Amino acid sequence: MKKTLLIAFISLCFSQEGITQNLVPNPSFEDYTFCPNNYYMLPNDWYTCSADPDYFNDCDTSNSFGVPYNGFGFQQADEGRGYCGFFALVLYYGTDTIYKEYLGCMLENSLIRIKRKS
Repeated sequence: MKKTLLIAFISLCFSQEGITQNLVPNPSFEDYTFCPNNYYMLPNDWYTCSADPDYFNDCDTSNSFGVPYNGFGFQQADEGRGYCGFFALVLYYGTDTIYKEYLGCMLENSLIRIKRKS
């Protein structure tokens, strides 16, 4: 329920009169050069911004980086055969150490500011 509301909210924020355009290349992580079998592997068009986000795809038969079973547990892909995972923020107990990882991509077009009607 929360996920659906969040997606609906994001869609409303970024739409202009109900029209949206996907500027993210390879949005469902389906295009890849190598089937993930180790850390530091990401699908085409995506790169590491911090630490080591992980790529999971059902082409991996070892179940270390597979879908739906992998080294982190069980998770179906929302769409297609793959997904990426990352730690948004981890605070190590008893220390000031903060660990976070994320990934990014170059948008297919520049963002354009649209003035809303008053």
